[in-house]
Amino acid sequence: MYAIIIWILEKKGESAMDVRLGDVLLMKKKHPCGSDSFKVLRVGMDFKIKCLGCGREIMAPRSKIEKNIKRILREGEL
Repeated sequence: MYAIIIWILEKKGESAMDVRLGDVLLMKKKHPCGSDSFKVLRVGMDFKIKCLGCGREIMAPRSKIEKNIKRILREGEL
């Protein structure tokens, strides 16, 4: 399934980011609580992320999340 998504995006000239479960995303914009870091809980066509400031869980389309990522921190980088 993931390979099909990457193939479709490459056909459009876009590239899929390598976001994995457990990654921490540093976003360009802050959450209303003031935190800009989110933990990835679910990956697919939609992302489920959890704010590390207040604990709120958010589901949003993959395209919207990927557009707003500033940096991806893996388990070993924390």
